Amino acid sequence: MPIDGLASGLDTNSIITQLMALERQPRNQLAARRDAAKTALDAFKGVQAKLDVVNTAALGLQRATGWNLRSAVSSDPTIASVSASTSSAVGSFSFTVGAVARAHGVATGANVAATTTVIASSGTLGLTIGGTPHTVAVGAGSLSEVADAINAAGLGVRAATVNTGTGFRLQLSAVATGGSSTFTIDSGLDPVAGATVVTTAGTDASITLGTGPGAYSLTSASNTFTDVIPGVTVVARQPSATVVSIDVAADASALADKVGKLVDAVNGALNDIKAKTAYDPKTKTAAALNGDPSVRQLASALTRALADAVGQSSLNAPGLAGVTLDAKGLATFDKQKFLDSFTRDPAGVQRLFVQGATVTGTVKFAGATDVTRTGTAAVAVTALATKGTSTGLIGTWPLAVPGPVSVRIGTRVATYTVMATDTAATAAAGLQTAINTAGLGIEVTESGGGLAATSRNVGSGGSFEVAWDGVVFASALGTDAVGTIDGVAAVATGSVLTAATTQPTFGGLSVQTDGIALGAVGTISYEPGIAQRLSVAIAAASASNSGALAIAAANRQTRMGQLDTSIASYDRRLVQREATLRKSYAALEVTLGNLKNQSSWLTGQLATLAANNSSSNK
Repeated sequence: MPIDGLASGLDTNSIITQLMALERQPRNQLAARRDAAKTALDAFKGVQAKLDVVNTAALGLQRATGWNLRSAVSSDPTIASVSASTSSAVGSFSFTVGAVARAHGVATGANVAATTTVIASSGTLGLTIGGTPHTVAVGAGSLSEVADAINAAGLGVRAATVNTGTGFRLQLSAVATGGSSTFTIDSGLDPVAGATVVTTAGTDASITLGTGPGAYSLTSASNTFTDVIPGVTVVARQPSATVVSIDVAADASALADKVGKLVDAVNGALNDIKAKTAYDPKTKTAAALNGDPSVRQLASALTRALADAVGQSSLNAPGLAGVTLDAKGLATFDKQKFLDSFTRDPAGVQRLFVQGATVTGTVKFAGATDVTRTGTAAVAVTALATKGTSTGLIGTWPLAVPGPVSVRIGTRVATYTVMATDTAATAAAGLQTAINTAGLGIEVTESGGGLAATSRNVGSGGSFEVAWDGVVFASALGTDAVGTIDGVAAVATGSVLTAATTQPTFGGLSVQTDGIALGAVGTISYEPGIAQRLSVAIAAASASNSGALAIAAANRQTRMGQLDTSIASYDRRLVQREATLRKSYAALEVTLGNLKNQSSWLTGQLATLAANNSSSNK
């Protein structure tokens, strides 16, 4: 209820407001601590965002595949251009362009007066395209109707009506280029259209590699020649006796740019950490993460990842590839120094950044994860991986009771019906064709007087099912290898063994065995490169249950929740306290009002008594 101090004359609203302000001071202190925790949590999230940028840049450099950037140069792009994929082999070759691919073209030999002139009064037109005859219905057979009907038929031939200036002709051209694009108009044209003539002969493109006695030619139905060397595509532009030289090399400049972006990303994270841990002595103001050990540890881990030597690289020191630290603890990158080193020793520069290992025996390094640490482990194999295989239809060929054979993997099924005239060889070829069409990785061969179906892949991933009678499917199971890494049972996929991520030091380390040897097959000495070390440092700091950065952020989040609970509880007590104060002051005003009324009554009574006494004395 409103309290106006009418009885007491006090400004009770002001008194209560001031009292409540004093009561709120502990609550406001809690709110300030909550806000500080939120500011710190937001700062941690900002640092994590910078780390994500570093990790993205590192992922592009920590495996050898990330270094497969290629530059492909043609000595004369007007004659032949070239492009290279990341899988391209490095090398050079020369050739001349003998011919470019052309699409076959045919036209009617005589002009007609208009596009409405009938040139195929029979209503049909016969064509042979790629050796296959076709009949096209052309309606009333006018020039325009014939052209429209051919285009609508979708036969791989385009038709047009051409205005020659003295009349109109029917012009046809193959959609595809090459020698196989030839076609003919065999029947249906009226004499008015004239005999058909070839306007352009369909030809393949050709290039000749070399100029000496061993020179040889390649042909293509289009002007594109793929995989002239693996991953390299050449496009012929025009015939020419000029020799075109193609040079495919590692794109050092593009690789340097990737390294430069990684260095920039690390500096972005380091500068962000520096700003958020700063202290200004003039204003005595501390940044949100000032004094937090987790971010200081992270900054140190990032700089060590960049600066520490990589023993398995012939360069050893990152500085020899242009990556160094300045006096302020920030990274610098000298692109020219990188390019010079890459020209002299590309493998050594690459090994500075990628994850890798040295091995003995029949072991091959297959990969590692962000939990894998530097070390040497022994590898042993106790069981080899096997392929799924199944044999059936054993007997005398041709079979007395031929029928369907089905092979399936998941929902994909390949079926071939064995014919009464099939030999084992023809049945194997037919089933193989069906399997290839279905995209199943299975090989079919003759075996034991029948057929054998065998997975192309070793291990459980190579399992499949086969129904030799076309009805009842039986499993053909492949098995994974069994072995250990550093004496601990490994997880196997085919012939690849991987240490469990919970395994100290070698968790996530994968090795490829040769699938032949048993027992102690060799050792592997793993060492991460710069890019992998950065990812390891980030993963270690960000791990939800153990990472210093993640734990520090989680603690702030927990503290915020606790403070929010305390503030909410304090707010409820403040509401009750204010209500109590207002009730008390209201009661005070009522009491004072009553006292005033009593005082007035007593004053009146005393005045009356005094007046009566005066009257009686007279």
